[in-house]
Amino acid sequence: MNQKIFTGFMRAGSESRARLYTMKLADRFTRIIDVLPDGGSITLPVAELRTWLQDESTDIQAVPLPSRVKVEDRLLKADEVARTLGVNRAWVYRHADDLPFTRRLSGQALRFSANGLQEWLGSRG
Repeated sequence: MNQKIFTGFMRAGSESRARLYTMKLADRFTRIIDVLPDGGSITLPVAELRTWLQDESTDIQAVPLPSRVKVEDRLLKADEVARTLGVNRAWVYRHADDLPFTRRLSGQALRFSANGLQEWLGSRG
């Protein structure tokens, strides 16, 4: 529903229909968001998003979102990694070459992938 129609509902005194429509939209957005991984984001053409929101028969779970999902990764400083691991900053630097989530930005500048750190922690049980 576009803004003109929504405004028309309101002018016509159909506040309950407008409220119902808003609740339906909120439900559709929630269903779309529920399939995203934590830290994920999604970019869709507006026309495709409109189709998903308007078509009640669209099974959101069946839409091939993973190909469109871009998981954001935050680069952490050694202090943040040290706090997460319960070690000191020197330990993180000493073991940086052995940690699979280390990212070298330049010769001396190191950062650490937040997503990689979480995956590494998960794999260690």
